[in-house]
Amino acid sequence: MVINRELMDKLSAQAKASTQKRVHFDLRNSGEDKSQRMLNVLEPGTVIPIHRHRNTNEILCLLRGSIIEYLYDNNGVRTDSFTLKAGSDSAALLIPAGVWHEPKCLEEGTVLLTVKDGPYKELGDIDFLVAVIESEEIKEFAEYVGSNYCGFQKQKNGKSIQEVLE
Repeated sequence: MVINRELMDKLSAQAKASTQKRVHFDLRNSGEDKSQRMLNVLEPGTVIPIHRHRNTNEILCLLRGSIIEYLYDNNGVRTDSFTLKAGSDSAALLIPAGVWHEPKCLEEGTVLLTVKDGPYKELGDIDFLVAVIESEEIKEFAEYVGSNYCGFQKQKNGKSIQEVLE
């Protein structure tokens, strides 16, 4: 498969039309693949709350557009940020397992190649930092993830995200 301008334009049009202002395009050969690979196509205004992947590194490589990736400590305090731009000296980032992070899309039609260790697990290892889930957009995202992915896990005072949002 060639990832070309035609494919990126098609996915960008889908992202623009999406209420979440993003789409994912799975690049795995099958659900049995031993790694996770996808294109994430983002539009400005998409909301991806602060989250972490407990058991997998995540590699982001900008194919088109730009983002800022913010890193946080366990209390939701921003510790670092990286501006990534396709074709620049800073076009990719490795986020170690367990690091809280949050991307912000800066340009229309932004396309990231995202790679994670190990096979996709429906009962995944993603956590969201509940302490910062305050806006309605972020709550809607959390509810979307919670209703569409088994095992959506984040705890605050021992409660699941669903219990916190209710």
